[in-house]
Amino acid sequence: MKTTSRPAIPDVAKHTTDLRIPLDEVGMNEVFVPIKVQTSQQLWEIGARARISIDLIKPEARGIHMSRLYLLSHKLLSKAPISHQLISEILTSFIQSQDGLCEKAYLNLKFELPLLRKALISDFSGWKSYPITICSSAQVCPKTGQEDIVITTTCEVDYSSTCPCSAALSRRHIRDKFLQKYKDQSSMNPDQVAEILDSEELYATPHGQRSRAFVTLNIHQNSSLSLEDFINTIENALTTPTQTAVKRVDEQQFAVLSGQNVMFAEDAARKIASALNQEKDVCDFHLSVHHYESLHSHDAFAKTSKSAIQSAQT
Repeated sequence: MKTTSRPAIPDVAKHTTDLRIPLDEVGMNEVFVPIKVQTSQQLWEIGARARISIDLIKPEARGIHMSRLYLLSHKLLSKAPISHQLISEILTSFIQSQDGLCEKAYLNLKFELPLLRKALISDFSGWKSYPITICSSAQVCPKTGQEDIVITTTCEVDYSSTCPCSAALSRRHIRDKFLQKYKDQSSMNPDQVAEILDSEELYATPHGQRSRAFVTLNIHQNSSLSLEDFINTIENALTTPTQTAVKRVDEQQFAVLSGQNVMFAEDAARKIASALNQEKDVCDFHLSVHHYESLHSHDAFAKTSKSAIQSAQT
């Protein structure tokens, strides 16, 4: 039986254009891709949103091979957990797939990393979700053919911040109220003082608020620093990360930690910066903290970076 061949399907992307203008970036945004992330608890398969793109250096080219970028991203991201090596391989494959149309490639990933967090004292535990953004780029040097790859990771961490000024004013109110009410008593035994302190007659509490740190890291290529390590370093520096499941004993301990670690936005930024500056695998970092105030309708924020610390040390 004689078979007839199908007519060739036109590929207009291969056509040339009269508007001979190179393009800085061409690609796809909000592409859903499954990725793998390794934590100390398990290997996660997580849905991520990707921005996949290249530059277009040939001004006469009508378009790029966009489907190749799409297929490569899905194929390579599914084969191993996210790492510097894997992202570098993907960026290289993007450039090689375009038949000389580009010198640069980009891959940005946004996802949420789940971590199981234990309560402060009790046996309770619960899951927290940490927003992660990985931004990466590769550029080929036209003269040497060598690739320059840059990968940065941004994490968002929630914590509680108790205002130092408000805490001081609350303590002063309790002191003044106590002296005013009991100024005529020449002596008082510890049990009486304890009963007074346990009552609401001297009541005053400092204001605290949920706060958020946005931290961007650039780490050494061969670093073993994981996303989980990154998050733990930030939370340990702040001492008051938001909690998951708690019993009253945990809530009380959280109140103690909050009272012992009062902080302005400036304090929080410096705590994180100090901790990250001691990490030998961190090449660079930029961070900002935002305190969503309960006293004011506006927020407070502070920013710093590794370069700011280095400038102050010279």
